[in-house]
Amino acid sequence: AVLFESNGAFVVGERGVTVIDAQFTAAHTREVLAAVRRVTRLPVRTVVVTHAHDDHVSGLQVWRDSFPDVEIVA
Repeated sequence: AVLFESNGAFVVGERGVTVIDAQFTAAHTREVLAAVRRVTRLPVRTVVVTHAHDDHVSGLQVWRDSFPDVEIVA
């Protein structure tokens, strides 16, 4: 069981999506990806990591697997 999770967000722009923080698990990150897909079909172009705690970075691989050209900014 996950006892904590980061606050994440995403912003839809004209050419793509910016995600703020990955989640603590791949499963939770896929839930965020599903939420993005309910809003737009634009690609995720950038993931901004606010800091290095596990609950903000552990799901980064999901974004890389889903969008190989994604830029990760930390």
